Amino acid sequence: MVTTNTVHRLLGVSLPAAHLAVEELAGAGIVSRKTLGGGTTGYLARDVFDLLAQQ
Repeated sequence: MVTTNTVHRLLGVSLPAAHLAVEELAGAGIVSRKTLGGGTTGYLARDVFDLLAQQ
């Protein structure tokens, strides 16, 4: 799971660019949104975790 801040930090992009990117992925059904504490939204690629769990 990642947040907009995680994407911002790891990829070195602006916060607006990070937010736009993860929202585009969510809109395309690639990741799903999950509300975390403090009003933070997490983004999860369930298929990736399912594949890892099979290993």
